[in-house]
Amino acid sequence: MGYTADHQPASPAAVDAAEEALAAVAARYGTDPNELLRGVVEKRLAMRVPLKGGVNLVGEDMFVAPGNERNKLIVGEKREDWVGAPRSQSQVVVLSSKAVLGSIAIPEGLTPRDMSVVWFQPDKVFFLDGEAFELGHFARPKPE
Repeated sequence: MGYTADHQPASPAAVDAAEEALAAVAARYGTDPNELLRGVVEKRLAMRVPLKGGVNLVGEDMFVAPGNERNKLIVGEKREDWVGAPRSQSQVVVLSSKAVLGSIAIPEGLTPRDMSVVWFQPDKVFFLDGEAFELGHFARPKPE
């Protein structure tokens, strides 16, 4: 599904239908819809994506080159290389508009389930909780 210019789903009705279907399947199997969705996400995270030509497409105009001695991305229409830490080091890379904004070294032993992301904006806060597989946003009240 695509997104509109204001970052809303191109088909809100399809999103509503998907949520209703998820709730119906969860009810049929006696589980919570969030637990069911968590299972789907965990299964997707465990899926191995086949390597094609030495690189993997991970987003529009964004490729990972996993065979290098260092963590490497190829980003944007110009196919610019971003080279990070040695491959022995876990690293999270943050991208926006096909450009690398920064990276963070991750301590050994952490998994995606151990990670959470919080993004503060002037009027709202977005969050992604890796352990609970929850994401969303909330408004920020004016300071007192």
